[in-house]
Amino acid sequence: MFRQRPGKDDDRYGDRPRWSDSIHGQPYGQSYDDGATWQRQDLKEKKGTWQVALKGPDRAEFVSIRVTAEQRNGGGVTQTVTRAFGLR
Repeated sequence: MFRQRPGKDDDRYGDRPRWSDSIHGQPYGQSYDDGATWQRQDLKEKKGTWQVALKGPDRAEFVSIRVTAEQRNGGGVTQTVTRAFGLR
């Protein structure tokens, strides 16, 4: 388990995992045309996991996903997976 080092602004969180204190936004995007266009959706937290409902067009064959984690200090990361999985 990762632990946040106590500091001048965050010592009250010393027992909480580092990721829960540093990330404040989790924008999620999905594409059904290999990333040509993106639909933004908000992730919902439920019992420690992040979930999103997919509502693609009837003719969609694949889903591409893009997730961004934004930190309070201005840093962050974006991960894009083209054709992450297929649809039936």
